Amino acid sequence: MLLRRRALRLGARGLAPGLPQALVPVAPTEEIDEACGASGGVGWIALASRALGKRSAGVDRVGVSASKLSLSSLNITRLELSLAAELTTIPRDLYTVIVVDHSRSLTPAQRENERAITLAYLRAVPDSRVQVFGYARTAEPLLPGWMIASRAATRIDRAIRALPPRNGSNLDEALAAASAWLGNIQGTRRVIAFTDERLVRRITMTRSPCKRSCPAIRSCMSSTCSAAAAP
Repeated sequence: MLLRRRALRLGARGLAPGLPQALVPVAPTEEIDEACGASGGVGWIALASRALGKRSAGVDRVGVSASKLSLSSLNITRLELSLAAELTTIPRDLYTVIVVDHSRSLTPAQRENERAITLAYLRAVPDSRVQVFGYARTAEPLLPGWMIASRAATRIDRAIRALPPRNGSNLDEALAAASAWLGNIQGTRRVIAFTDERLVRRITMTRSPCKRSCPAIRSCMSSTCSAAAAP
């Protein structure tokens, strides 16, 4: 497992002539500069580091190191953040239910966010099994059964695009449907839930059955696309 050290910056003029083969320019540098607030005139390089890549998946594959050089008139500080190309591993027994809100309150942009995030997740877990529900007043499955993510992606894409705007935002119905599908699964179970945040009052009065059967629930608010994990 190779690690990319994104934070090492050197002057571009100093890099080009004698750049060792182990130091490979990172592309696209414009995107990195924009993300890190850097101006022009700097070069970005990637260094292969295998130490963190041998650690257990998760936070142990994130490393930070810092050093300081004190001169007579100034201090020079170097800060490096090392991230594994793959921070975690995908469980081989992963089953995911995705519930997609298609209520009338969502804008076209929010609907597109749901579709794009769903397809991105499917690409990230190509060999896992998935089911997708569209919900408004009620929840309806978009697939006839559990399907391999990579094989179902095109079908799911078409189905989400075809969901008509409807009245209702009954997330509890969608989570109950997800719970029913995951109830007999013995592997790793996950739920990704999209919502417009217009939750009906009864959700706060009862405990969702999905929390009893799904150890990991991911929610995405269609307006902000923020993610949170349920306990």
